[in-house]
Amino acid sequence: LALSLLFVFLFLVAQYESWAIPVPVLMVVPVAVLGALIAGLITHLGLDLYVQIGLIVLAGL
Repeated sequence: LALSLLFVFLFLVAQYESWAIPVPVLMVVPVAVLGALIAGLITHLGLDLYVQIGLIVLAGL
């Protein structure tokens, strides 16, 4: 897991040509997934296939 995060970080550094921009980009992903799960709990949605696909898409953004 740590090695994959390092590779993603280095890829984002190369893409944005900055060492500072990828840090907030990577920090937003867990917050977004947590927010989506909390919203699912509030609206009483289960973790069906569509919700799981949406979480994967959200993490990929």
